[in-house]
Amino acid sequence: MASRKTPAEQPRPATSRLASRLERATRVSVELLREEKAPHALIGGLALGLRSAPRATQDVDFAVAIDDAAAELLIHAFQNSGFRIDAVLVNKRDRSLATVRVREPGTKILVDLLISFCGIEAAIVRGASVERWRGLTVPVVSRGHLIAMKLLANRKQDQADLESLLRNLPAQDRRQALQAVAEIMAAGRADGRDLVRELRAVLRTSRPSWPKALEPRAWRPKRRR
Repeated sequence: MASRKTPAEQPRPATSRLASRLERATRVSVELLREEKAPHALIGGLALGLRSAPRATQDVDFAVAIDDAAAELLIHAFQNSGFRIDAVLVNKRDRSLATVRVREPGTKILVDLLISFCGIEAAIVRGASVERWRGLTVPVVSRGHLIAMKLLANRKQDQADLESLLRNLPAQDRRQALQAVAEIMAAGRADGRDLVRELRAVLRTSRPSWPKALEPRAWRPKRRR
């Protein structure tokens, strides 16, 4: 009797493989942050997907509310778990740790730990809410704080992310974003920029997304003849 051939396993799409790698890197990082009792919140592209609309990303980002001494211990903990340090960025003004970039050993995914990048990491962590992503429970930055961080970073991708975050923005998130950028300036992390003025300008130019049937021109009162 002829043996049956086992169907060859179909290769997973690249996007599915990347999502699995991101999930593993996030899970391992969260476990380490919890073990080291480092208050944290998920930020960046993954957080954007939970707060606004999903977009492609290839790294994992956290805000971590700790001082430089605790950050050194945290870095050692990541290294002892096999992570490799890719970069250490310091703030020009006071030489404090801004961001530590490490690479997860199993997936090679980059993980950014923002220690004092914007100066309000503690407020970001306090304002985070616990969400579920791919079976993982993790604190996620609020929409208002994410807007403030995107405005501060101000790269091309951050500008596109801002457009997504500002659609149908609730008044509470608007107020939080304005307060956050003011606190970033007070912390000396705005690099001379007037972030409050910049955000107000962006808010003025942003428009809500109307369903087609409810666009303003569709329900404006007709002029009397």
